[in-house]
Amino acid sequence: MDAGVCSGGASTARASLLILFWWRLGHDQRWQRGAEKARTEKGCEQAPPDKSLARQASLQAATNDSLQAVAEAYFNVLQARGELAGAEDTVQRTEELLRRAEGLAPNLAPPVEVVRTRAELARRRQFAVGARERWRTASAELVRLLRLDASALVNPLEPPDLRVTLIRLDLPLDNLIEVGLLTRPELAAQRALVQATLERLRQERLRPLVPSVLLRGTATNPAGTFAAGPFGGGTNEFLGNFGARGDFDIQLVWQLDNLGFGNLARVDERRAENRLARLELFRTQDRIAAEVALALAQGQSAADRAREAEQEVRDAIDSVAKNFEGLGQTKRAGNLNLLVIRPQEAVAAVQALGQAYIDYYTAVGDHNRAQFRLYRALGQPAHLALAHPEDGCVAGAPAALPPAHPVPTAGLITVKRTPEGQILLRDVASVEEGTMAGEVDRYNMRRMVSITANAGGEDLGRVAGHIAQALKAAGEPPRGVTVAVRGQVAPMEQLFTGLTSGLGLAVIVILLLLTAYFQSLRLALIVASTVPAVLAGVVLALLLTGTTLNIQSFMGAIMAIGVAVANAILLLTFAERSRLGGAAAVAAAVEGSESRLRPILMTSCAMLAGMVPMALAFGEGGEQTAPLGRAVIGGLIAATLATLTVLPAVFALVQVRTSRASPSLHPQDPDSRYFAAHAEKPAPSEGPALPSNPHDPQTGIQPGAV
Repeated sequence: MDAGVCSGGASTARASLLILFWWRLGHDQRWQRGAEKARTEKGCEQAPPDKSLARQASLQAATNDSLQAVAEAYFNVLQARGELAGAEDTVQRTEELLRRAEGLAPNLAPPVEVVRTRAELARRRQFAVGARERWRTASAELVRLLRLDASALVNPLEPPDLRVTLIRLDLPLDNLIEVGLLTRPELAAQRALVQATLERLRQERLRPLVPSVLLRGTATNPAGTFAAGPFGGGTNEFLGNFGARGDFDIQLVWQLDNLGFGNLARVDERRAENRLARLELFRTQDRIAAEVALALAQGQSAADRAREAEQEVRDAIDSVAKNFEGLGQTKRAGNLNLLVIRPQEAVAAVQALGQAYIDYYTAVGDHNRAQFRLYRALGQPAHLALAHPEDGCVAGAPAALPPAHPVPTAGLITVKRTPEGQILLRDVASVEEGTMAGEVDRYNMRRMVSITANAGGEDLGRVAGHIAQALKAAGEPPRGVTVAVRGQVAPMEQLFTGLTSGLGLAVIVILLLLTAYFQSLRLALIVASTVPAVLAGVVLALLLTGTTLNIQSFMGAIMAIGVAVANAILLLTFAERSRLGGAAAVAAAVEGSESRLRPILMTSCAMLAGMVPMALAFGEGGEQTAPLGRAVIGGLIAATLATLTVLPAVFALVQVRTSRASPSLHPQDPDSRYFAAHAEKPAPSEGPALPSNPHDPQTGIQPGAV
């Protein structure tokens, strides 16, 4: 269905019946093949179908009813379009008649003839307005059935004089009834219902003969309430000797309701249901036969009326043409000049033409509706509709009939209303169909064509990759054309670029701060060696949980890096202090790991326990923050293992040959190489003297030591 926009602001839908019919025809062929296959598998032609075929038959029956309703509504639109075209043609001819009547001399035609013609013109215009109303009403009904936009005005692609031939009307009625009884899906569903009642009748007959199996316990009375449990006993107040015990029995029970009379009553009830189902089957067969006969009679009558109405239209058009021709001719009767055709006779010819148009398009509409009713009454048999393809599925009117041109909806727009009538757009302008852009979008004063899509089943990052590959495969755009990806892709790329830059800058700042704190670039790099382990843990956790890399997971990675760096600083501080105290690098690494094992595990376990509910996405909106918890858990587990195992080994390897001398250049630092030279010089008189003890009296830590 092709939809456009009318100049009046209402949408116009162009519909074609052929597409709908041929799709329906293909579906009927598949249904017919399925039904024949089912009957072949059953082994007999009249065997009742199975449950799946019955459900399919019910669905097919509902589909047939819907198709018939849509087809009849479409033919109503087609008929209304034809009546409107005929009304517009009679209006134009009446206007021409009025112009000629006003041009006649007063002695040839009295003024009353002009008044009569003007009144007929007003009547023709009113009928045209009514025909337009019927078109819009029929269009609204079709739009309702098709569930289209309520403001759409259906404009059929086929001409209004289209005559559809689905079933040949010269076939014998008995043969058509036989086809209907074989192919109607309602009969298939009713046969399945009859088969179901027979099955229920057989079950009721066998019910008294089929026993029921009862499993119950007989341990205690009455009726064996408990089948198993602990039992014990004793004398006086003593209760003991408990033990387990279980007793079961199986019984076969044959049940006769009311000494068998209840079972007989139920059998009679099932037999009555079967009889009702058979009766309904016979009623359905009679109804189908009546529908076939009625549709065939309507189709034959409408076909005869269409042929007569076709000749009526030809004669009416010829009569109007000859009346207009004779309206300007005169004849002498004695000393008087008389008109060959008087205006009132021409008015009668125009009236006959208007009625001929109505009769013809009504007959064509009745013929088309009768064809579809017959086609539906026969069960839409595809083999019968295609039995004579040389006849054609669609037959138009003869060439002698004037073609009904499509009604231009834009030309029917009212420009101005006057006491004499309304002025339409086609009266002051020529309206032609063309092609143009329905909508022009601009961005920064430049024309823009947007290609939008909703991505489903994939994350935004993969979609952005697919878009980039598609643009690369498309090649360079033409000159003057630029391609820009908008929507959520650009903010996502900008955000990830900022996060990546921030993460790199944070690592660099941490390195600088650690270098200043430890006064050693080696120790700073040792601390930073835990960062790859954190990133590996984050990636592994996201892969195992099927989580994408997004803002939340990125923030979780940054949090895990922060905790990992803090644990590494804590361990290296104690290991380096032990090494500066005289221990070997390996022993210092082991001592630092042992002394900081508990704090590191406590910190990591507390962090992991706090992130587990978030990672499991508990609560409303938990899926949004779950990636943060999963990233923190994965990164923190990997960082903890790396801090307690890999970091001491790296420390021992790097610091094994490192000097214990302080790199400090501060002259007041006792560990500095310049401290002794400063101590030989006399202290300045201003300011307090430095303490002789090289250690801080409050902390006990050397000023330059870690």
